[in-house]
Amino acid sequence: EVAHAVKSFKLGNGSVCAAIEQAVVGMRVGDRKKLRAPSYMNRGPLLADVPSDATIEYDVLLTGAVHHMQIITLEEKGSDDPLQQLLGFGKRTVDRLSGKPAPPPPDPNRRRLP
Repeated sequence: EVAHAVKSFKLGNGSVCAAIEQAVVGMRVGDRKKLRAPSYMNRGPLLADVPSDATIEYDVLLTGAVHHMQIITLEEKGSDDPLQQLLGFGKRTVDRLSGKPAPPPPDPNRRRLP
């Protein structure tokens, strides 16, 4: 049986299958993962009617993310280097905690030099 659904959820509250919660960690908006949830994994309340010995297959497409109740948009091209991402996140966090205003968004009409 095939089912299609769009689901918003908060990590860690048990509203979706544990396999999905584990799979989305590290994903970026637009990423897609195919995964299997073995019968021993915890399942969300929407799957209460599925037989307990069934393995469930998912095709997960991450369409959005909210981080600390702020919506993260991915309009600017950034670095794929995890260390650079962590450094940038740390700088933004320190700036926000110290009360420094966020920088203005980039001007879309401004050309970048190569």
